[in-house]
Amino acid sequence: MENFINSVGIEKIILFVLIFNVVLLIGFIINIIKTNAISKKYKNFMQKLGEGKNIEEDLENYMYKVERVEKQNIEIIKTKIIFFINIPFQIFKIMIVNSKN
Repeated sequence: MENFINSVGIEKIILFVLIFNVVLLIGFIINIIKTNAISKKYKNFMQKLGEGKNIEEDLENYMYKVERVEKQNIEIIKTKIIFFINIPFQIFKIMIVNSKN
């Protein structure tokens, strides 16, 4: 490592690191600017798509309703399964009651 530093020179290494950091800083600033621009375009797009309303809120409300309906469907399926599981037992009870008479 010392041979590398001695052959290249510490000044050149520091200069390279400085230039590299400046390039990274410029890239970071460009990314921030682009992110802000895309965010503004997204908000404008959502407003136009929703005809003045925020379409994102409408989508979130719709997804909430869909999830609620899915939960209700699961509950209905559970009750039907329990009902169909109990049918043979109910038939057996009826057969026992009828056989006693």
